Order: sequence, then C-alpha cells, then structure tokens
Amino acid sequence: MLMLCCRVECEDLIRRLLCTDARRRITVPEIVSHRWMRMAGDDAEFDQLMYNSVNPCSEDARPNDAVLEHMTKLGLDKDQVLAVSVWLSC
Repeated sequence: MLMLCCRVECEDLIRRLLCTDARRRITVPEIVSHRWMRMAGDDAEFDQLMYNSVNPCSEDARPNDAVLEHMTKLGLDKDQVLAVSVWLSC
C-alpha cells in the first residue's frame, strides 16, 4: 500500500510540475511542502536549503563551508567572498 501511495503522490507532483498553464503550475513553496517531498519526514538540512533558495538575500544564505574553505586555500579573501556571494544572491 505504501508503494501505491508513493506512486500516486509522485504522479501528482510531476503532473503539477508539467502543467502548461503557468497560472495553475505548482510554485516552489508548494513543491517544497508537497506531501511526496515530505514523506520521509522532517529534514532540517533540506528545509534550510529550500529556504535559502527561495530567500537568497537572507543572512543565512552563504556559501557552503567546504566551498568557502577551498576558495580561501586558493588565495581568495574569505570576507570578500562572503560579501560578493551576498551581493550576487540578491
């Protein structure tokens, strides 16, 4: 029964994504809160990624720590990278 439920929910999401009428097409916040996207339960990392993608100018939006570390190893100034990343995301 679980597989049937997953299939039905997945089909619903795909159909709503492929809707040719932009006014009726599912929005990003609706996608994030769609039942199929939430079937595995709460996921704080997913929620943060989705929040940052919808609200790129938030203070929480910053480069991944591993990427930031690599960029500083390449000789880039950490503060400048952070400043540019905020500027580019807005």
